[in-house]
Amino acid sequence: MRVRNGVIALVLTAALGVTVAGCGSAGADGKGGPPSSDRPRSSSPASPSAGQDRKKPSPVLVDMVVSGGFAGRHQQVRVHEDGTYTTLDKKKDGPKGELDTEKLGALRQALDSADFDKLPRRTVDEDGRDMLVYVVVYDHVTVMTDRSTPIEPLDDVIDKLSDLLTEPSS
Repeated sequence: MRVRNGVIALVLTAALGVTVAGCGSAGADGKGGPPSSDRPRSSSPASPSAGQDRKKPSPVLVDMVVSGGFAGRHQQVRVHEDGTYTTLDKKKDGPKGELDTEKLGALRQALDSADFDKLPRRTVDEDGRDMLVYVVVYDHVTVMTDRSTPIEPLDDVIDKLSDLLTEPSS
């Protein structure tokens, strides 16, 4: 049971770390100074178009982290409001792409139907072994499940997001 609790704590720590990674007050050098945008800039940029080619990402719609299992799986999928998504695997970047209008609409419908404010925050079988644990963050609400107890609206969301972890880029 201690090992199981340790895995759950690790998953929550990883999910929170991903969610709040950009919220610290450390400067660009990581030593607590002002952020790099507040520092004086040199008069000659590294390249004439530095920063101009980079598109600002759309706000995040939903995040999901899947971890555990016998093989020690750890994957993440992040879907943005505009339908673009990125995935990570513990060993490499995974597929990324953009949901078509129909799939994005179906995901939004599933998220709305799940009514995250009313879902149990944690549904994990403490006696279960080698189970995958899913942590889903939507609209500032985090839920965790190992799917040992069916929660139909949440399971629908997890199924749609899990498809993106193995889907080739579009």
